[in-house]
Amino acid sequence: MNKTAINKNRKRQSLNLHQRIVKFKAKEPEIANYLLALKWIGNQGSHSNIELSKKELVDAYKILEVSLIDLYDKTRLEVNKLTKKINKNKKHKIKTASKVG
Repeated sequence: MNKTAINKNRKRQSLNLHQRIVKFKAKEPEIANYLLALKWIGNQGSHSNIELSKKELVDAYKILEVSLIDLYDKTRLEVNKLTKKINKNKKHKIKTASKVG
């Protein structure tokens, strides 16, 4: 995702984190919502007089973990594809190694 954009004056301008998350929402809406929640938790921890509780910190790590899994782990996509193929063919074709005799 780009960290800059062209503004209305045709000048390149840096995008802040919130703007980048909003742009990312067009591509990955669910993950963008996760990242936005993380941003709010991070802001509270960084810019507030109130410290984050252990529960809030654990919640942030859970959100981060699911975000990373959804972004990079393609297992669910592969399983969905495989499931559709099996259900369409009504069987699972197992490829076996040919026997050398």
